[in-house]
Amino acid sequence: MSWYYLRMENEEMLAREDEIAKAMQSLGLAALGSGAAIYVHFDSHDGRHHYYFSPKAEPVALMFGARAWNKPAREAIGSFAVGDPSLFQSLYP
Repeated sequence: MSWYYLRMENEEMLAREDEIAKAMQSLGLAALGSGAAIYVHFDSHDGRHHYYFSPKAEPVALMFGARAWNKPAREAIGSFAVGDPSLFQSLYP
């Protein structure tokens, strides 16, 4: 199963971040134990937000045009945004 990646400009992120969270909730992927999560990293050098969707968040990733990606390194994944908060510990023990 593949991870997914989406890069957004700051203005676009402000408009779409709430849509992403609502999509996760409506699909039942925002719960503890769902195995689905989205992480976001803000790059201050380019002013862009980098979203990483876990494999089980694939339906939401595809809804927003994310592309298949390798599992991000622990240092690159950024902060937890929405989904299963327990997933990080199992991915990066």
